Amino acid sequence: MIATVHNAHNISFKKYFDRLKTTNALYRVRFFHIDEITELMSKVCSKVMIVPVGKGKKYHEDKLINMGI
Repeated sequence: MIATVHNAHNISFKKYFDRLKTTNALYRVRFFHIDEITELMSKVCSKVMIVPVGKGKKYHEDKLINMGI
């Protein structure tokens, strides 16, 4: 299973969404901390691996693509 969530550890990104959500419902999303995702996913998955991807983390995306994942 692959799950993509907004990262609560990225404070500037979260603040950006907080500003926009007052006028646009598209930005009213839940941001998660890594420990929350691990806890939630561990209830239904035997193994949980967190892979940070996105802006500034392109290396991880390229690595996964090259591995065929």
